[in-house]
Amino acid sequence: PWSTQDDFQINVQKYRDFASKNEEPHSRLLVNFFHFYGHKFEFAKDVVSVRTGTYLRKSERNWNVENDHFCCVENPFDSRTNLTRSVDAENLKRIDEEFKRAYKILCESYKIYEVCKLAE
Repeated sequence: PWSTQDDFQINVQKYRDFASKNEEPHSRLLVNFFHFYGHKFEFAKDVVSVRTGTYLRKSERNWNVENDHFCCVENPFDSRTNLTRSVDAENLKRIDEEFKRAYKILCESYKIYEVCKLAE
């Protein structure tokens, strides 16, 4: 299991082990990334946790929308810090729309350069 401590060095080997077991092609990882964050991840309830390699509930972190935690990405070096604390509701909506747009483009055309274009 993962350490609850914020010491990156404790988890370095676990990060390496986690990455080395992944044999999916990069293209599939990218499509799955946009699908997960555009359609499955619950920004209102969840926190991205690189430290644990999964996601946590905001209630576990005592982070909530009332405290301006619309989007939460836990800092892997200091788990008390939300790296996306400056993202407001309007920006989160745009981020969510971009994840959905990217997923749709990749599923329909596989054209990565279309994903990188600014949305209209």
